Amino acid sequence: MIKTLKIKIVGFVLSPLKVASLLASVLLCFFFLFHGSKMLLGDGSELLMYLNIYSKEPISNITIFQEIAMRCVGILLGITSVTFFLSFLLIEPINQKRELKLMKWAVFISMSAMSIYGGLIRGISNQQGAANIFYFTMLLYILYLSLEKLSQYRTPAILSNLKLLPIYLTFAYTMGLPGWAKIVTYDKVINKYQGMFAGSFVDALPGGVPLMIMLLGLLESLVPLLLVISIFKGEFSSSKEKPWLKFALITTCLTFMMLCFGLTILFNFPGSSNLVYYFIFTLLVIASLANSSSEA
Repeated sequence: MIKTLKIKIVGFVLSPLKVASLLASVLLCFFFLFHGSKMLLGDGSELLMYLNIYSKEPISNITIFQEIAMRCVGILLGITSVTFFLSFLLIEPINQKRELKLMKWAVFISMSAMSIYGGLIRGISNQQGAANIFYFTMLLYILYLSLEKLSQYRTPAILSNLKLLPIYLTFAYTMGLPGWAKIVTYDKVINKYQGMFAGSFVDALPGGVPLMIMLLGLLESLVPLLLVISIFKGEFSSSKEKPWLKFALITTCLTFMMLCFGLTILFNFPGSSNLVYYFIFTLLVIASLANSSSEA
C-alpha cells in the first residue's frame, strides 16, 4: 500500500497537498478574476444578477449604495485575483521556503470581499443567497487556517491581527439583520410565522409563536452587540483572549439550534439542513479560536 506520494522535479519535492495548493491558487485566481471584473465593470442588470443569486423574490432595481458597494467588492476580488496570480508565479506552495505570504493575503482579501457581498445579499432578504456566501466565506477562512499550518514561517503580525475581521462582519449581518427585522418589523413578520407554526407544539407553548419569535429576535440582535464589544476590547488581535467573541458565537450556535428545531418540526428539510451547516461552520470557528489559544 502506498502511504505517501511524493514526486521530485527539478529540486522540488511535490506532495499531493502542495500540488493541490498550487492548483487552488490557479482556480481561485480564475474564479475571482472573472466574477470580480463583472462586478466592477458590469452594468446594472449584471449587478442585479449577482444580488439575486438563488433568490425566490428577486429585486428589480439596484440603489446607488448597492452599486457602489458591489463595485468595491469587484475591486477587492480583482486585487485577490492578482495576488493569487503572483503567488502562482512564485510557486509559493511548492517553494522550499513555503512562506505563503501572498496566498494568505489573497485568501484574506477574498474573505473581506465575500463578507461585504454577503451583507448586501442579506440586506435585501435573499436568505438562500446569503447562506451560500456565508458557507463560501467560512470555507475561505478554513483555507486560510490550513495555509497557516502549511506555512513554515510565522504569519505577519498585521495579517494575523486582521484575519478575524471578515468573520466578525459575516456573523454580524447573518444574525443582526434578521434579528432587527423580527423586532423592528414585528407586526409585519409575525403573521407569516404564526401561519407557519399553526397547529404545532410551538403554537401550544405559553406565549406561543409570538413569544418565540421575539426571543429569537432578541438572541439574533444580541450577537452583533457582543461582536461590537469584542472589537472595542481588541479581541480580534491574535494576542488577546476572546471571551466576548466566544460568547457571541455560542449565542449564535444556540440561535441556529432553535431555528433548526423550528424548521425540523415542520419537516422543512432544505431550511433545517441549511441551519445545520450554519451551526457546524460556527462550531469550526469556535474550535479554531480554542486551538489558537491552546484550549482543549
